[in-house]
Amino acid sequence: MKPKNFILITLLGAAMCLCVWWFARQKEDARGKSTEVPKPKQIALPSIGTSIAPPILKPNSVAAGKPVATPTLSTSSDPQSDLKTLIPEIARLIREGNDLDEYLTYENPKNRNPKTIQQLREEKAQNDSDFAQDPQFRIIMDKEHDKRARAWEVMASQTPAFNGAGDEATYKLVEDIGNGSLQDEITFTKIDGKWYED
Repeated sequence: MKPKNFILITLLGAAMCLCVWWFARQKEDARGKSTEVPKPKQIALPSIGTSIAPPILKPNSVAAGKPVATPTLSTSSDPQSDLKTLIPEIARLIREGNDLDEYLTYENPKNRNPKTIQQLREEKAQNDSDFAQDPQFRIIMDKEHDKRARAWEVMASQTPAFNGAGDEATYKLVEDIGNGSLQDEITFTKIDGKWYED
């Protein structure tokens, strides 16, 4: 993703979150309700002496004499070695609200912009401050991050368009922005065996 598009999407998402947060807070203030987040209910966990029934296992295909397909797993633990592992990893970072790490780790090194890095650091510091002051803001931001992450997860199920050399893959990303959708093309470039977002 081009830095210009990345910044635009990030700012648009942050602005929407702030608007939703502000309106939700105004609505609650008008009703006289508290903005405190309720404490989660405690769940009783089984004690150490409690016996838990073992799972019921069904006969597998090998025992039935049928061949079993062995999944081929990547031998590398580096998510950048394969697009099928990279995109879910980026979605995970987005869901966590970790745009800075996502940008520093997976953005094409030749496209990294010091101004963008500084802006993301400032946004992270501001969000951390806002989260500490208002728990409702965190809930709203978590919903926005989850929405963006789901768009990336849907994109991961697509078959990308590769260039002739096979070192560039382009996906179509469709993000719901409330009153419509934002469509973008996300291109990944393979450099020294690692995929990076362009």
